[in-house]
Amino acid sequence: MYEMHGAKFLFEFPSRKMADHIKMGEWRWRNKLMILDWWSPTVGYFPGATKLDWVWVRLLGIPCHLWSQKIFKQIGDICGGWIETEEEAILRNLLKWARIKVKG
Repeated sequence: MYEMHGAKFLFEFPSRKMADHIKMGEWRWRNKLMILDWWSPTVGYFPGATKLDWVWVRLLGIPCHLWSQKIFKQIGDICGGWIETEEEAILRNLLKWARIKVKG
């Protein structure tokens, strides 16, 4: 499960069959109905008029020899202005991706 924004979450299932099965059910959390729908490129989309102060960017495929705060900052500056690097990336706890916060 990945938190997107607001009350939106992205669930990842091991198979399409399991996702279909779960989507067919009625789900509630804290007594509120949850609406499950398939992901699309516009899910979580912010209208053009929406101004964000910052966003998290997930960096995939960074080679280990380039895994450094200096490189993350350079990438962040290209993306609009680096603000911070997620602690998990700094500590190298998960080398599949790194997340950096950049100016919106």
